Amino acid sequence: MVGVNKQFPARNFFAIMSRGLRVLENGMTKTIKAVFDGKTLRPEEPLELAPNTRVRLTIETPSPVEAPVSFLKTARSLKLDGPADWSANLEEYLYGETPKRG
Repeated sequence: MVGVNKQFPARNFFAIMSRGLRVLENGMTKTIKAVFDGKTLRPEEPLELAPNTRVRLTIETPSPVEAPVSFLKTARSLKLDGPADWSANLEEYLYGETPKRG
């Protein structure tokens, strides 16, 4: 038969998938925040787990919050070179329009 992979027949695929779905239905994934006090992790919210329930932890530390940088500081750091009247004649430089005077 054309297009049939003898190493991976369709009926085995569906049997494997249905077993995997049952495992997923029984398991639970939840992301919580916790604080490490030097010995243990202390959740910041109650957990709906029976005592002595085994869990798998993935530790992810949040990146430190950096203070926002001002636009002016960023603009100055670029060290752009241009005419002194950029701000006064913005439309002319951006769009080629002659500014209305008067």
